[in-house]
Amino acid sequence: MISRILTGIVFLLLAGVMSLLALSVWPEPDPEDVKTRHDQQRIEHLNAIIEHLHSFRNQQGRLPVSLQELSNHLPRLQWRDPQTDLPFEYQLIRADVYSLCGVFETSTNDGTFGSLPGFNRHDQGRHCVYRTFEP
Repeated sequence: MISRILTGIVFLLLAGVMSLLALSVWPEPDPEDVKTRHDQQRIEHLNAIIEHLHSFRNQQGRLPVSLQELSNHLPRLQWRDPQTDLPFEYQLIRADVYSLCGVFETSTNDGTFGSLPGFNRHDQGRHCVYRTFEP
């Protein structure tokens, strides 16, 4: 009985040592890769917001006054920055014009951006897009 207990303790100690060893040699992610992934999440959320703003306008005949109003119609809408949890900046400039802004950790103005306009091309820091609807 005692030998089983000792064997169990030795096994647990070895498993713990192996886990610590594995964690100590696991490479940390490249900080630039992490920033790029964060910005990609922001781009996905901001592009989704743009799509929903256009859908809202087509259905309601007007733009929402805030992202909060938009999210009341779409409870699953991600209207906050996934890293800071601050709301993205939305401003209704006129009845048919709005701006939407995000703050980015990297710059994609080096030719590595996608083909869609808007947030795919941005500098590090605050970047806004402006949209105007035809009357």
